[in-house]
Amino acid sequence: MQEAVCGSCTMLINGHVRQACSALVDKLLEEESAEIELRPTSSFPVVRDLVVDRRRLFRALEKVRAWISVDGCHDLGPGPRQSPKEQEEAYPLSQCMSCGCCLEACP
Repeated sequence: MQEAVCGSCTMLINGHVRQACSALVDKLLEEESAEIELRPTSSFPVVRDLVVDRRRLFRALEKVRAWISVDGCHDLGPGPRQSPKEQEEAYPLSQCMSCGCCLEACP
């Protein structure tokens, strides 16, 4: 099993969006059928075979500056204050790896 941190292997496996690097073949065959069907996600243009172009997603993230700069050693000062409830709501968003699964899963 790989790291499952980059999202580049996101695809439809037997009709379900998931990361191919963490999909175990034995379990897929137990759950589904004797065959495994691989398809590219439909949310992005297909480059070739199962490879899709996720640049649209990355451009959108760049527009809203959805990252923390790690270049250099900058003292950015304290961040905005958040209540424990706000922290709890924001934490799942911080785990996003920009794979596009959410775009494929939602109608």
